[in-house]
Formats: sequence, C-alpha cells, structure tokens
Amino acid sequence: MKHLTIFLSGVITGLILLYIFIQLNSAPPNTNEVKQSPLNEYVGEDISTTSSVTLGSNQVVATGKTDEVYIENILVNGQKAAGSDHAGLLKAYPNQEKPEIVIAWTDCGGSSCGRASTVLVDLGVTPPFYTYIDEIYAKSVEVKFLKDNIFSINGSANYITNEYGDLIDIEIVYDRQKREITFLSKYSYLYVDVIGVHPNSFLGNEKARQVFLDTITPEQFRDFRYAMSVSGGVSLINNGRTIVSSGMAPHSGGNPSSFFIIDILTNTFIVGYYEDGQYTFYSDKNLSHISYDEVSLINEFLADNGFVWDYDTNSAKLDTRKVNQFR
Repeated sequence: MKHLTIFLSGVITGLILLYIFIQLNSAPPNTNEVKQSPLNEYVGEDISTTSSVTLGSNQVVATGKTDEVYIENILVNGQKAAGSDHAGLLKAYPNQEKPEIVIAWTDCGGSSCGRASTVLVDLGVTPPFYTYIDEIYAKSVEVKFLKDNIFSINGSANYITNEYGDLIDIEIVYDRQKREITFLSKYSYLYVDVIGVHPNSFLGNEKARQVFLDTITPEQFRDFRYAMSVSGGVSLINNGRTIVSSGMAPHSGGNPSSFFIIDILTNTFIVGYYEDGQYTFYSDKNLSHISYDEVSLINEFLADNGFVWDYDTNSAKLDTRKVNQFR
C-alpha cells in the first residue's frame, strides 16, 4: 500500500509536470496580459531590515530568540513555516507595500549547515501558501511572473553540485492556483513522457535508460530490469525532483527484486538489487555523499526485506529491530 501511494502521487505529479511543460512552451501571452501582473513591474524590494510584512489579513513575521524559544522562526498568520538558529525576511515582490510574494530564509549558523535555505511565502492567496526549499540559496533567489498564475523561482543551489563540484542553478515553477511547486531541470525532457509507465517501458526507452547505461554493464542492466518485471509503475515525487520505482521478478516472491531512484536535477541514479539475502548497489555518485532524503527513500525500499541503510559501509545491513519479524 505504501508503494502504491507513492506511485499514485507520482503519477499525479508527472501529469502536472507535463502540463507545465506544455504551458511554458506554448505561445507566449500577449503584452497586455503580462503587464497586468505587478510582479513584472518590479524586481523585488529588499526587506531584510524589517521583521514583518502584511498584505490584507495575511502576514509573515520573522521572530527572534527568547528565553522560552531558542530558535528563530518564520511565522505565516501565526503558523510556523520554518525555523532554525537564524531566520529572517529577505525580499518582497513587487514591493514592501504590496508583498504578494515574500522570500524568507533560515540558517543553522554552523559550519556544516551550508548556506541559507529559502522559505517561499505567497500572501496573495488566502489562506497564504508557504513552503520550505532547502535546495536553493535564499540570497540568490529571483521571482518572475510567467503567465496564468505561474511563477518561476530561480537561484543557485545550496549544496547540489554537478560532476565537477560546481553548484548548479535551480529553477522551480510555482503554480499559484494549484498551490504547488515543481522542480525543472535541463534533464526533465528525458523523462517527461515516461512517468507513470511500467518500469519495463521506462527501461526500454533509449533516452530514459541512458542514465544507467553510462555506469552499469549490460549484464547488470538486464538483471536489474528483469527484477523490475512485476511493478506498479514509475513515479515522480519530491515536487518533481525525484523519479522512483520498485519491483520484483515474476513468480519470485521478491527474490530477486530491485528499485531505482533518479535525481533529475543532476541526472544521477541509485539502483538497489536484492537477491539471496543480499543487496548490491549501483550508482554514478559516491554513496558516502548521498543526501538524507535519498537515504530515507532507500530505507523505504530496504524495509521490504528487513534491511536498513548502513552509513559505516555505505550499503545495506539487516535491521536488527525487525529481524524477528522476518524469521
């Protein structure tokens, strides 16, 4: 049921991504339509010296530390949107007098925290929409109106790098009407037509499967593909950033079975292949550097066979908390 839920939500996200691609590549809106949006008349106003802005009955506030509260918070109409050792407001679009879109930030302040993460707040809708975007460096964010309640959120990555270690540029589409954000990538076109399909169709698509073939051998690919034969489908999750799927060989009872995770921002993958009580992993990235979110996803799949990710060996180990359950 858990994987079915992931699949269904992923199919819906995939359809949304396809819709956005069609919309963004359709004929541009007329000039009058664009000028109606105040977000096109301003580049945003610096509000880093203020602690709150208000639009109608909606308000976003950056709170300081107190004797009772040891962190700083971003509050939207009194509800916590994000919090850390440090937090503040950064920019309002189109300006401070009419702050429809507000960019706020949080930062733990430590050397291991990286750079300030982004909090996107839309005070122009009721109730206000807000979301935490850890992937984008807040001080680099630019907001632009595209058309039909669709906005682009662009900026430099907080920690995501390319194969040379350079921080990448990130683009997010915010759909105000649907109250959703979706990551876009220069690699998105490789996968937009194969979200929701059976993994065999995905792995049979020359564009989509190339991410694996640059790293693993044909024999490894055939085994991995066969171990995906019985599956619910390919899903797009994490606001359009991550492609996932899992399956098993026919009439195998899950031995062998497999799963894959693709990060379309960097076009990198992780494959987990299970057979005879052991997991083998294939990846084009250093498994010692995979993110917490990726480990969380991996653990969802490993749990099916009573395993958990082992940070010491960068592989899978039996989850001793669940061993008795599988005996």
